[in-house]
Amino acid sequence: MLITGQDSRQIWSQAREAGVGGVLLKPFTDSTLLDCVNAVLHPQAAHEGPLLPQEAAWQVPERFRGRRILLAEDNPVNQEVVVELLRESGLLVDTADDGRQAVDMALAGDYALILMDVQMPVLDGLAAAREIRQRLGDGVPIVAMTANAFAEDRAACIEAGMNDHLPKPVDPQRLFRTLLRWLGGVPAQAAADNTRY
Repeated sequence: MLITGQDSRQIWSQAREAGVGGVLLKPFTDSTLLDCVNAVLHPQAAHEGPLLPQEAAWQVPERFRGRRILLAEDNPVNQEVVVELLRESGLLVDTADDGRQAVDMALAGDYALILMDVQMPVLDGLAAAREIRQRLGDGVPIVAMTANAFAEDRAACIEAGMNDHLPKPVDPQRLFRTLLRWLGGVPAQAAADNTRY
Protein backbone atom coordinates (compact mmCIF):
# COMPACT_ATOMS: atom_id res chain seq x y z
CA MET A 1 0.00 0.00 0.00
CA LEU A 2 1.49 3.32 -1.10
CA ILE A 3 1.07 6.37 1.13
CA THR A 4 1.59 9.66 -0.70
CA GLY A 5 0.68 13.33 -0.60
CA GLN A 6 0.54 13.53 -4.41
CA ASP A 7 -2.82 12.92 -6.05
CA SER A 8 -2.31 12.50 -9.77
CA ARG A 9 -3.27 10.01 -12.47
CA GLN A 10 0.45 9.40 -13.06
CA ILE A 11 1.00 8.29 -9.44
CA TRP A 12 -2.03 5.98 -9.59
CA SER A 13 -0.88 4.53 -12.92
CA GLN A 14 2.71 3.97 -11.74
CA ALA A 15 1.48 2.39 -8.51
CA ARG A 16 -0.76 -0.03 -10.42
CA GLU A 17 2.10 -0.94 -12.82
CA ALA A 18 4.38 -1.58 -9.83
CA GLY A 19 1.86 -3.97 -8.33
CA VAL A 20 0.82 -1.72 -5.46
CA GLY A 21 -2.49 -2.89 -4.01
CA GLY A 22 -3.77 0.49 -2.87
CA VAL A 23 -2.91 4.19 -2.68
CA LEU A 24 -3.61 6.18 0.49
CA LEU A 25 -3.50 9.96 0.15
CA LYS A 26 -2.11 12.14 2.94
CA PRO A 27 -3.51 13.59 5.06
CA PHE A 28 -5.82 10.63 5.66
CA THR A 29 -8.64 9.95 8.09
CA ASP A 30 -9.56 6.76 9.96
CA SER A 31 -12.20 6.17 7.30
CA THR A 32 -9.87 6.52 4.30
CA LEU A 33 -7.26 4.30 5.98
CA LEU A 34 -9.85 1.61 6.71
CA ASP A 35 -11.24 1.80 3.15
CA CYS A 36 -7.76 1.43 1.64
CA VAL A 37 -6.76 -1.47 3.88
CA ASN A 38 -10.06 -3.21 3.14
CA ALA A 39 -9.53 -2.80 -0.62
CA VAL A 40 -6.00 -4.24 -0.35
CA LEU A 41 -7.09 -7.19 1.80
CA HIS A 42 -10.13 -7.94 -0.38
CA PRO A 43 -9.08 -7.11 -3.93
CA GLN A 44 -11.68 -9.46 -5.41
CA ALA A 45 -14.38 -7.13 -4.05
CA ALA A 46 -12.72 -3.94 -5.25
CA HIS A 47 -14.00 -2.24 -8.36
CA GLU A 48 -11.22 -1.95 -10.94
CA GLY A 49 -12.60 1.19 -12.52
CA PRO A 50 -15.81 3.02 -13.35
CA LEU A 51 -18.32 1.25 -15.54
CA LEU A 52 -18.56 2.52 -19.07
CA PRO A 53 -21.54 4.85 -19.56
CA GLN A 54 -23.42 2.29 -21.66
CA GLU A 55 -22.88 -0.36 -18.96
CA ALA A 56 -24.08 1.86 -16.12
CA ALA A 57 -26.97 3.56 -17.88
CA TRP A 58 -29.10 0.44 -18.27
CA GLN A 59 -28.98 -0.11 -14.53
CA VAL A 60 -31.38 2.77 -13.74
CA PRO A 61 -34.79 2.84 -15.45
CA GLU A 62 -35.76 6.01 -17.28
CA ARG A 63 -38.35 6.95 -14.64
CA PHE A 64 -35.62 7.28 -11.99
CA ARG A 65 -33.22 9.38 -14.07
CA GLY A 66 -32.92 12.96 -12.94
CA ARG A 67 -33.53 12.03 -9.29
CA ARG A 68 -31.18 13.77 -6.86
CA ILE A 69 -28.91 11.68 -4.61
CA LEU A 70 -26.83 12.97 -1.68
CA LEU A 71 -23.51 11.15 -1.28
CA ALA A 72 -21.85 11.68 2.12
CA GLU A 73 -18.30 10.33 1.75
CA ASP A 74 -14.99 11.77 2.95
CA ASN A 75 -12.72 9.51 0.87
CA PRO A 76 -12.06 11.37 -2.42
CA VAL A 77 -11.40 8.17 -4.38
CA ASN A 78 -14.61 6.46 -3.19
CA GLN A 79 -16.49 9.69 -3.79
CA GLU A 80 -15.20 9.98 -7.35
CA VAL A 81 -16.04 6.37 -8.26
CA VAL A 82 -19.58 6.46 -6.84
CA VAL A 83 -20.33 9.90 -8.31
CA GLU A 84 -19.22 8.76 -11.77
CA LEU A 85 -21.34 5.61 -11.58
CA LEU A 86 -24.43 7.53 -10.50
CA ARG A 87 -24.04 10.37 -12.99
CA GLU A 88 -23.46 7.97 -15.88
CA SER A 89 -26.82 6.45 -14.98
CA GLY A 90 -28.64 9.76 -15.27
CA LEU A 91 -28.89 10.51 -11.55
CA LEU A 92 -28.01 13.92 -10.12
CA VAL A 93 -25.45 13.77 -7.31
CA ASP A 94 -24.48 16.24 -4.60
CA THR A 95 -21.57 15.39 -2.31
CA ALA A 96 -20.87 16.07 1.36
CA ASP A 97 -17.37 15.59 2.80
CA ASP A 98 -18.44 15.11 6.42
CA GLY A 99 -21.49 14.27 8.50
CA ARG A 100 -22.32 17.82 9.52
CA GLN A 101 -22.31 18.96 5.90
CA ALA A 102 -24.51 15.96 5.03
CA VAL A 103 -27.11 16.95 7.63
CA ASP A 104 -27.14 20.57 6.46
CA MET A 105 -27.51 19.54 2.81
CA ALA A 106 -30.22 16.98 3.61
CA LEU A 107 -32.25 19.64 5.44
CA ALA A 108 -31.82 22.17 2.63
CA GLY A 109 -32.25 19.84 -0.35
CA ASP A 110 -34.90 17.58 -1.78
CA TYR A 111 -33.17 14.20 -2.12
CA ALA A 112 -34.62 10.92 -3.35
CA LEU A 113 -31.95 8.99 -1.40
CA ILE A 114 -28.91 9.54 0.81
CA LEU A 115 -25.79 7.34 0.62
CA MET A 116 -24.05 7.76 3.99
CA ASP A 117 -20.50 6.74 4.88
CA VAL A 118 -20.44 5.66 8.52
CA GLN A 119 -16.95 6.85 9.51
CA MET A 120 -16.60 10.55 8.69
CA PRO A 121 -15.02 13.56 10.35
CA VAL A 122 -16.91 16.28 12.27
CA LEU A 123 -20.04 14.10 12.66
CA ASP A 124 -20.09 10.38 11.91
CA GLY A 125 -22.70 8.79 9.67
CA LEU A 126 -24.71 7.25 12.51
CA ALA A 127 -25.10 10.58 14.30
CA ALA A 128 -25.87 12.31 10.99
CA ALA A 129 -28.57 9.74 10.17
CA ARG A 130 -30.15 10.17 13.62
CA GLU A 131 -30.28 13.94 13.22
CA ILE A 132 -31.76 13.68 9.72
CA ARG A 133 -34.43 11.29 11.00
CA GLN A 134 -35.25 13.57 13.95
CA ARG A 135 -35.64 16.58 11.72
CA LEU A 136 -37.04 15.12 8.48
CA GLY A 137 -38.77 11.92 9.58
CA ASP A 138 -38.70 8.75 7.49
CA GLY A 139 -39.35 10.33 4.11
CA VAL A 140 -35.92 9.93 2.55
CA PRO A 141 -34.16 6.53 2.43
CA ILE A 142 -30.66 6.49 3.96
CA VAL A 143 -28.28 3.73 2.87
CA ALA A 144 -25.11 3.15 4.92
CA MET A 145 -21.80 2.62 3.14
CA THR A 146 -19.13 1.14 5.37
CA ALA A 147 -16.23 -1.28 5.47
CA ASN A 148 -17.62 -2.56 8.79
CA ALA A 149 -19.80 -5.47 7.71
CA PHE A 150 -20.40 -7.34 10.97
CA ALA A 151 -23.96 -7.98 12.13
CA GLU A 152 -23.59 -5.51 15.00
CA ASP A 153 -22.43 -2.79 12.58
CA ARG A 154 -25.47 -3.38 10.37
CA ALA A 155 -27.72 -3.35 13.44
CA ALA A 156 -26.21 -0.02 14.54
CA CYS A 157 -26.99 1.46 11.12
CA ILE A 158 -30.61 0.33 11.30
CA GLU A 159 -30.91 1.57 14.90
CA ALA A 160 -29.65 4.98 13.76
CA GLY A 161 -32.50 5.19 11.24
CA MET A 162 -30.77 3.93 8.11
CA ASN A 163 -32.73 1.66 5.78
CA ASP A 164 -30.04 -0.48 4.21
CA HIS A 165 -26.33 -1.23 4.21
CA LEU A 166 -23.71 -1.41 1.43
CA PRO A 167 -20.30 -2.90 2.27
CA LYS A 168 -17.13 -1.24 0.99
CA PRO A 169 -15.50 -1.33 -1.40
CA VAL A 170 -18.78 -0.67 -3.16
CA ASP A 171 -19.71 -3.25 -5.77
CA PRO A 172 -21.45 -1.45 -8.69
CA GLN A 173 -24.02 -4.21 -9.25
CA ARG A 174 -25.01 -4.26 -5.59
CA LEU A 175 -25.07 -0.44 -5.52
CA PHE A 176 -27.55 -0.32 -8.39
CA ARG A 177 -29.71 -3.12 -6.99
CA THR A 178 -29.92 -1.19 -3.71
CA LEU A 179 -30.69 2.09 -5.48
CA LEU A 180 -33.49 0.51 -7.49
CA ARG A 181 -34.98 -0.98 -4.34
CA TRP A 182 -35.13 2.34 -2.50
CA LEU A 183 -35.86 4.65 -5.42
CA GLY A 184 -38.88 2.45 -6.07
CA GLY A 185 -40.69 4.08 -3.18
CA VAL A 186 -40.56 1.39 -0.48
CA PRO A 187 -41.94 2.98 2.72
CA ALA A 188 -38.98 3.69 5.00
CA GLN A 189 -40.20 2.01 8.18
CA ALA A 190 -41.68 -1.04 6.48
CA ALA A 191 -38.49 -1.58 4.52
CA ALA A 192 -36.32 -1.19 7.60
CA ASP A 193 -38.47 -3.77 9.39
CA ASN A 194 -38.05 -6.19 6.50
CA THR A 195 -34.32 -5.69 5.88
CA ARG A 196 -32.45 -8.99 5.84
CA TYR A 197 -28.68 -9.28 5.67
